Amino acid sequence: MRFLIFTLWIVLMISCNSNSSHVPNMDLSGYQQDQMKNDILRVYKEANNRIIEEGFISNGVKNGTWTTYDQEEGRISKIESYTNGILNGAVLEFNNRVQIEKMTTYANGILNGISAEYKFGRPLKETPYEKGIIQGTYKEYFNNGKVQKEMMFENGKRNGFFKQYNDEGKLTIEYQFRNDEKISGGMVE
Repeated sequence: MRFLIFTLWIVLMISCNSNSSHVPNMDLSGYQQDQMKNDILRVYKEANNRIIEEGFISNGVKNGTWTTYDQEEGRISKIESYTNGILNGAVLEFNNRVQIEKMTTYANGILNGISAEYKFGRPLKETPYEKGIIQGTYKEYFNNGKVQKEMMFENGKRNGFFKQYNDEGKLTIEYQFRNDEKISGGMVE
């Protein structure tokens, strides 16, 4: 019994450490490196005496938070999160006022969660993803923050309602969809 448990443990450890999708080692030419502890390096790239990108690598691939800066102004323009060289977590893109302009969420390099666009801190669009496919309620907004359009998606296709509102929030159009085809609805009085 101990031998079986030990063998299963070894197989589990080997399978956890193997990566089904090979991620090539990062090309470090042009990057400066600071040795942290163990196999972790802090790397950064400079232009015009300003850091333009920085983050951590472990075993030759990106790990943890990576930050990209505007080359001219030095402000943060993007923050990404990596696990073993693959996007994993939120990716935030900022405008020239360092306000969030776009947010996407990844799981193992695939869109998973809400992908949103913003203007002056207000949402413009929200698209829900599950494993890279649109799934759930998609929304677009007016500048006043009220919902302009919303529609249901199932497995990347319009399934369910489509609603459009005026800028006062009153429903003006409503349709029902099945497998990306309109089956009923129209103008609302």
